Amino acid sequence: MGEVPRYAAIDIGSNSIRMEAAEVLPGVPTRILASDREVTRLGESVFRAGAVSEEAMKSTCVVLTRMRDLYRGLDVVGVRVVATSAIRDTRNQREFLMRATEAAGAPVDIISGREEARLIHAGVESSWPQQDKRVLIIDIGGGSAEIIAADRGRLVEGYSK
Repeated sequence: MGEVPRYAAIDIGSNSIRMEAAEVLPGVPTRILASDREVTRLGESVFRAGAVSEEAMKSTCVVLTRMRDLYRGLDVVGVRVVATSAIRDTRNQREFLMRATEAAGAPVDIISGREEARLIHAGVESSWPQQDKRVLIIDIGGGSAEIIAADRGRLVEGYSK
């Protein structure tokens, strides 16, 4: 078997930023190569004042730069960086995206609540498959909550508020 492709993902949430890099092949258990998490409370200024504060912007970029350096050392072939609730709601989205994209070394996508629910379901299924059951997943984040219904491993409905 040849080289196993490596990917990285960064989740910029309202309370914390998470990064994982892994070797991924269909039908083979994912092998985590690196994992990093930092509580940033990015959403605090957004929910209070409507915009990401300069302090929160700077500290977020420091964390993203650290994560970028970590995944770059692992020779990943692809990176996905997503931002959720706080960045969906902030007035200074454009500035945040520009600075965060530079710090992360990859474009930052603001995902919808529905996409957030889909990704949560995929993550739960990958580590806790429920191929013979109906499941209700509830994810309470810093700025939103997702309710996900699945049947035999298939997403039936995802709702975010």
